[in-house]
Amino acid sequence: FIFFRGKPPPQSVCNTTRPDGRPSSILIGGLFPESGTLANGGIPRASAFRIAIEDINDDNCLLPGTTLVGILNDTETSPVEGLRSFLYLADEGITGVIGAASSSVSRAVAVACPLFETPQISYSSTLSELSQKSTYPFFSRVVPSDAFQGQLLAIIANDLGWDRVATISTSNAYGVSIIEQFTNRASALSIAFLSSQTFPPDENEDSPLLEDAVRLTKSSGARIIVVAMVLGDAQNFLRVARRQGLTEYATFLVTDGVAQDALFEADDADELREAASGMIGTTPIEASGELYDAFVADWVTRDPSEYPGAGNDDINTFVPFTYDATYALAWALDRLVRKGIDVYNGTALLDSVQNGTNFVGLTGNVTFDENGDRSAIYTILNFYDSDDDATFVAVGDAEQGEIDYSGEPIIFRDGSTDPPDAAERVFVAYDDAQGIAMVALCCAGIVITILCTIRMMVGKNTPIIVYASPNFILLINLGIVIGFCNVFVWTGEPTDSLCLARPWLLVLNFVLIFGNLYAKAGRIYHLLHQRKSFVFKPIKDTTLFGYVCLYSLVFIIPLIVWTAAYPLEVDRSDDNPDNDKVNIKCSGDNAEVFLGLFLGLVGLSLIFGVFISYLNRNFHDFFSEIQYVGYTLYTVTITCCVVLPMLFILEDEPDAFYIVLMLGLIFANFATLLFLFTPKLYILVLHPSQNAPPTDEGGRLQTQRSALSVHQ
Repeated sequence: FIFFRGKPPPQSVCNTTRPDGRPSSILIGGLFPESGTLANGGIPRASAFRIAIEDINDDNCLLPGTTLVGILNDTETSPVEGLRSFLYLADEGITGVIGAASSSVSRAVAVACPLFETPQISYSSTLSELSQKSTYPFFSRVVPSDAFQGQLLAIIANDLGWDRVATISTSNAYGVSIIEQFTNRASALSIAFLSSQTFPPDENEDSPLLEDAVRLTKSSGARIIVVAMVLGDAQNFLRVARRQGLTEYATFLVTDGVAQDALFEADDADELREAASGMIGTTPIEASGELYDAFVADWVTRDPSEYPGAGNDDINTFVPFTYDATYALAWALDRLVRKGIDVYNGTALLDSVQNGTNFVGLTGNVTFDENGDRSAIYTILNFYDSDDDATFVAVGDAEQGEIDYSGEPIIFRDGSTDPPDAAERVFVAYDDAQGIAMVALCCAGIVITILCTIRMMVGKNTPIIVYASPNFILLINLGIVIGFCNVFVWTGEPTDSLCLARPWLLVLNFVLIFGNLYAKAGRIYHLLHQRKSFVFKPIKDTTLFGYVCLYSLVFIIPLIVWTAAYPLEVDRSDDNPDNDKVNIKCSGDNAEVFLGLFLGLVGLSLIFGVFISYLNRNFHDFFSEIQYVGYTLYTVTITCCVVLPMLFILEDEPDAFYIVLMLGLIFANFATLLFLFTPKLYILVLHPSQNAPPTDEGGRLQTQRSALSVHQ
């Protein structure tokens, strides 16, 4: 094995030929970013290049009798330095060159390669522009073109139900090209763009340009951010995004330049892991199989002082691609040698590379298409910061637009496997001001109702409670408590269970109160209109309960049908006026039909309530029960007439809809509590002496209809 960094001794590059016509040595070059923004990945790739040359020289089947000599130069992740490094290698007489890493450096080199007829094989440059053979005829790569990677990111976004995104990339060829491909495919999939930002590569984390790009991305309201840049830029982006609070909720959909474990090779690795949690990325298909396992076994035993980046099993994504790129060039040279063709014939070597390559490497079968590109096979990766050993894991594979999500489940930032929404989900949370206020009022209502019920049950044998019927009091108060409990199914992010509970609580609240009120009002109307007098005595409740049950069934039966046949489910509605937000609602098939049915039943009930209250308006029964029933019916009817139209108007304004609905429920239930039970508690607690039915001078019970007394 012979390997040189920089300029080799003159005698070592002498192209001597053996008697059998085989060259004794062949010189190839390697371009690696050992400094600059890609240094974290470039250093171990350079070691892979060296190990590949060692293995080739030890292989008696590949270039037998010929020593492969490598010269490695640092591109500094710069197109200018990369081109300078290549020109130096070309001047030394290399037959071919492995590299470069970044697309912008490879593009600069690819422009110069035809001048020297030097085939170039990149191990990680994915810029789609490099597939243009008329411009870059000597360029090949063992990784797929970004022409598919950008499209793949759009397909993943669509598969996960994300219909709006923001993009941020570096303004170099790599970032701009991928975002362009993503934009074209995403637009065809009806994905909207809330923001598209770029910043120059190699900006540090304090750069105003980077700060502004992140700030504008955040202000767009997007929850899904497509990121196209290389490692160093990605690290600085995550630092700024974390500082500005973007990483608290955003999900990053990233390219192969970001989706690498080397992303976390920094002093602030813990903070970077936290910022990247839930990240989904793409990378050329991961290396696997017996050959790769053997390579890993060798890699972990290497001395990192001699082979920087080696010595552990944390292998950079493009290390095996570097190894395969070196082998691809070696096999191409071997074919020329065996045919007796001069290995310095650049055109012949190019043909051997692009048309003759077909071998099984660490990354699978290596071949090139007519553009010098590797087949577009990608692994889809997911990163979730669950522990100190968190790493990118494979969740699926993609080939030519077909995705197989058969790997590990995707875990998102919140630790769940449910994809987050692409826009801010609008609903009233428990920690919102309106949520806090309404929950507090309803909880107070529940407590007050329970205390009132307890006090009235303590006096259940007294005349005022007996006349009102303890059973009816319990049922009405149960309805009131259920009414206040509505706040718990209307506050917080809706779920399918909460959606199912909403109509049930509203219906039970209504029928338990109104069914019993109608029974009481109807009973009094019947007694006062059909009889001249009556003796005060406890009223049997069974008949009235039967009527209440029949009344309830009118609501309950269609509600059961609705729940069973067309259950309400959580739905996202795009009718929010802000493009970066979606309303989270409950909806279902035929929901409008059932809603119309219930509104009709409620309307008829309210009309009946108002009618019977009007008929009873001049009657004064014991303890003025009928008047308080009438006040309750009038108040609730007026409340419904005001609130229901407002709810239809405010349907697309979640906060206002919630406030109006809750205030309507709170007011109606408190009014029922006030009119029906406050007078009873007033007598029970403050004036127990009045807790007796009115009697005439002879001690007989009496009631009045206006000024007319009816006696028995």
